[in-house]
Amino acid sequence: MTLEQAGVLLDALHAAFPEVTISVETAQLYARFLEDIDIDRGAEVVATWIAFDGKRFPRISELRALAAPAMPDADQAWEEARRAAGSVGSYRSPSFSHPAIAEAVKAIGWMDICQTPIDQLGTLRAQFGRAYEAVKRRRIGAESKQLVAAIVQQLPQHALEGAARKKLAP
Repeated sequence: MTLEQAGVLLDALHAAFPEVTISVETAQLYARFLEDIDIDRGAEVVATWIAFDGKRFPRISELRALAAPAMPDADQAWEEARRAAGSVGSYRSPSFSHPAIAEAVKAIGWMDICQTPIDQLGTLRAQFGRAYEAVKRRRIGAESKQLVAAIVQQLPQHALEGAARKKLAP
């Protein structure tokens, strides 16, 4: 979404929570942290927050959590990989509902998933689960670092200097 669209969503939140005073700096920070979210998804998130929470103004992290596509858990990812093995086979390329599943499948090996004997599936499932959880942690960490780096680049230099002074103050 554009910064202007993010501003419209903040206006909607402010209308729902008029007791909250939003400074220009706060509005800009919200807009920067939300700009990578599609406007339609952002509008759904704001409407959901207003309709179902209704108690207080949301934090940026709460809005981002609502907007994020849910990653399947390890069991769901394993089931999807096993279904694909049965329907796609070992010599064709499968597609998955989330890139994290594809990464875990690649780490384990598509041929292994397709051709492991039934009596060894328990071991393969455990290996897949560990690989999938590692992929999830790595993806979440990378996305967070990219977002923070993008925000830091957008912050005015005087804000960064002020934050550094506060951190270094005795």
